Amino acid sequence: MTQSTTSRASLRWTHSVAFSILCLSLTSATFAQSQAPAVTQNPGTTAPKHPLAFEVVSIRPSGKNSSYSYGHAPDGYRATHFTLWSLIMQAYFPMPLWSGDRLQNPPQDKQEYDIVAKIAPEDQAEWNSSLKRGLEMQQVMLQNMLADRCKLVFHTIPAETQGFALVTAKHGAKLTPAPPGEPLPKAMQLSAGGVAVGRNNPVNGVEWTFHAAPIASLTGFLSQVSHAIIEDHTQLTGSYDFLLARRSDFSGQGEATNPSDSWELEPLGLRTVPIKVPTVTLVIDHIESPSEN
Repeated sequence: MTQSTTSRASLRWTHSVAFSILCLSLTSATFAQSQAPAVTQNPGTTAPKHPLAFEVVSIRPSGKNSSYSYGHAPDGYRATHFTLWSLIMQAYFPMPLWSGDRLQNPPQDKQEYDIVAKIAPEDQAEWNSSLKRGLEMQQVMLQNMLADRCKLVFHTIPAETQGFALVTAKHGAKLTPAPPGEPLPKAMQLSAGGVAVGRNNPVNGVEWTFHAAPIASLTGFLSQVSHAIIEDHTQLTGSYDFLLARRSDFSGQGEATNPSDSWELEPLGLRTVPIKVPTVTLVIDHIESPSEN
């Protein structure tokens, strides 16, 4: 696999995180994809008790009049200019793990595809019951779609990758518990709960106000913007209101891998430490180009 092929999605991601643009233009659908609860340790080894599948799937070669995109929608899933490599990454890994290291014997089909996948009416209530549940269902449905339309067969081998643990600082966390039943503003929905409102503060730079957010929502956010796996090791179980500000000494060029280098975590009584994160590498045994619609 060439560098341009293996890192295509990551390169496009890097271009999209020119940070002030990223923070003030994120949509809940785009943000949700990076927080999707992908199985990173044993993907695909446990079949769901009730197999889930999209009711209708269209996979067609991409045209010239569209751009790279993907997203979770109320009636299903859509992607444009997606390769099979990117589709496998999304089906089995969170975005920070999208790299050539996670896949051996990659697809030889380098065609870009437009995908429209719709859920069945009987699945809509569960799909839309919460963003978290919808993303869980989407992941399983994408895996089943790859098995059905591309005849994907693979096995896994254990691997490790660099990540960070979010921990409490020496004197403990400094977070305000969210009042029970707190009304939430219309803002970016977080897959683990709560919402976040971003703005460009002319004095302090980019900042996000989190409302009724569990720590999992914070680690999901940090994982996205840092393009690194961030694990919650705080043992904090509540939902919180807090302000996350950009570090004033950060250059703003792209995004640092360690969130502590680019975000003011100290005022929240939090910090990050490097860790090794267990994951897997998918070894493809068989895959075909998508079957006809």
